[in-house]
Amino acid sequence: MISGRLYISFVLSAVAILAIMPQAFAVTDVIISKGDSAGQDCVTAKNCYNPDIVTVAPGGTVTWTNADSVSHTVTSGNPSDNQTGTIFDSSLIRPSTTYSFTFKDPGTYNYFCQVHPWMTGEVIVTAATSGTTSNTPTTSGTTSNTPTTSGTTSNTPTTSGTTSNSVQSYSNSMTGVQSSRGTNITITPGAATLTGCEQTSTCFEPYVLYVTPGATVTWKNNDIVSHDVTYGSPESLSSITTMFDSNTLAPGQTFTYQFNHPGIYPYYDKSYQWETGLVIVKP
Repeated sequence: MISGRLYISFVLSAVAILAIMPQAFAVTDVIISKGDSAGQDCVTAKNCYNPDIVTVAPGGTVTWTNADSVSHTVTSGNPSDNQTGTIFDSSLIRPSTTYSFTFKDPGTYNYFCQVHPWMTGEVIVTAATSGTTSNTPTTSGTTSNTPTTSGTTSNTPTTSGTTSNSVQSYSNSMTGVQSSRGTNITITPGAATLTGCEQTSTCFEPYVLYVTPGATVTWKNNDIVSHDVTYGSPESLSSITTMFDSNTLAPGQTFTYQFNHPGIYPYYDKSYQWETGLVIVKP
């Protein structure tokens, strides 16, 4: 009878401990919400990435699942940073696929979607269980062993999935996606017919173009109908300043624009809004 009581007491104690554990510590899965690409309502609802803030212990792995109908990315840093993706970068996560990253060092890791920059999230990696550590962030947010405000770190966490620490490795990791370091982009024949270029990211070729500051990029319309090249995305047109807009490009015509500052520049075709592309400017 005594052993039975002890057993029951042990079970109840274990259940009580589990019940009071912070839920955030148990969350390792993040959903890229359906409809994120259709507008910025998820920003107000704070569920572009759901949950948008995840807390894990050192060594914890976070897995993002794309439940949307278009591709997204999980890229460390902030849209305004000149050094994005230096800690982790998923490249394009296609619908119904996942990306995982293991966080080894305590700190706060901001991230966003390069294709839809209004989508942001945060991973908080807790300190040691003793509650004290010499590597915890200071009030300035910088430590010798955690990311600085620029998103860089002297002790970069390792990854259980794919990550890129440079523009070139990011390019190489984008399996099936056209990318280049040249200065020319082609509007492909048949892009206006919605025959699948939006699924293979080939409406503009290359889909991702890498250039250095000061480079002039030229788009050429190789289709048999008119197109245009406009900065932003169909969802963000009403809420951003248009940096460039080619207006109508007849077949065979070209449009050029000079990119002077580092950054990530999405663009699309106003007439055929499934046509999208990216210009990434990095030194």
